[in-house]
Amino acid sequence: MPSAGARPTVGVFFIIRKALVKGPTALNRKVLVTGGSGFIGQNLVQVLLMQGFEVHLLLRSEPKNVDFDLHEVNCHFGDLANQNCLEVAVAGAELVFHLAGLTRAKSFEQFLEANARGVANLAKACLTHAPSLSRFVLVSSMAAAGPGTAACPRLESDKPSPVSAYGRSKLAGEHALQQAFAASGGPAWTIVRPPIVYGPWDKDVLTLLRGVQRGWALIPAGPERSFSLVYGPDLAAALVSLAQNPAAAGEVIHAAHSRPYGHRAMLDAMGVAVGRAPRCVKLPRWLTWGAAAGGSIAQYLLRRPPLLTLDKHHEVMAPGWVASTAKLQELNPALCATGLEEGLAATVEWSRARGWLH
Repeated sequence: MPSAGARPTVGVFFIIRKALVKGPTALNRKVLVTGGSGFIGQNLVQVLLMQGFEVHLLLRSEPKNVDFDLHEVNCHFGDLANQNCLEVAVAGAELVFHLAGLTRAKSFEQFLEANARGVANLAKACLTHAPSLSRFVLVSSMAAAGPGTAACPRLESDKPSPVSAYGRSKLAGEHALQQAFAASGGPAWTIVRPPIVYGPWDKDVLTLLRGVQRGWALIPAGPERSFSLVYGPDLAAALVSLAQNPAAAGEVIHAAHSRPYGHRAMLDAMGVAVGRAPRCVKLPRWLTWGAAAGGSIAQYLLRRPPLLTLDKHHEVMAPGWVASTAKLQELNPALCATGLEEGLAATVEWSRARGWLH
């Protein structure tokens, strides 16, 4: 089967290689990745292949636009509701990275089906058909933890307080994994909660970059908000490193760069990356709410829900999304070290080479 899509540029490969953290020899170690054709998944597959793992992917259908050679991976086709398919895919796996899920849905039930029951089904398959499994890594989200500010970053030990249906479903997925393995005394798990992720293959931050390139940037009304961010290849390298770190077993970990950015500082960094300083416009609360309400109505007419709905509006208007990275730094200070300016420069280079950004 021929390779699909173009290869990342030299600059992106350099940053991916720089982010890699050497661990035990990976040769002939079977790894299963769900969601491998998605944004974070493609970055993860690149890292795993570079480190010599035998990579298996669980996919709904044959990927049409990926930047890794399909000859180098083993594809299993099915979904998280098909227990027989899951059992075949996990057989013999030593590591499992679970990334598949929904970031947009029309109801909380849809979120739960993908982000919680899917985790439970995969955990069950691992317990019965993957006796050599040493670690199950669940990629959750900071949305499961809840907001945090620069003055008071969200800690892993804080009681979770998600503000959206998406966040509640990701938290339910975390609980499903913990309960499944605790009840059986199964293999170790690690839960990773990334905040805003950007980089090659991402389209959400790309939308912001396109707006900045046109000279405009929209900011919701209210006090200045701050955000934690992580460069996609850095997150991928961190996932592989944490999966092989005994100290990360049984831990919930925030994976992000240590420096949070205010909204305007983040947009200014985007302006530098695309070569144009944006004009920032604050949107009044009523207009932001109205756009979210329109999105909530439109989602029932669209195949895929829009980015902004009334439920997502709670995340947009939160006081900030800053996570403490103290635990990550203690485990390995070399992880997630790419700064926003460097990461955005590589992201813009990759996006322009692919034709996603003019």
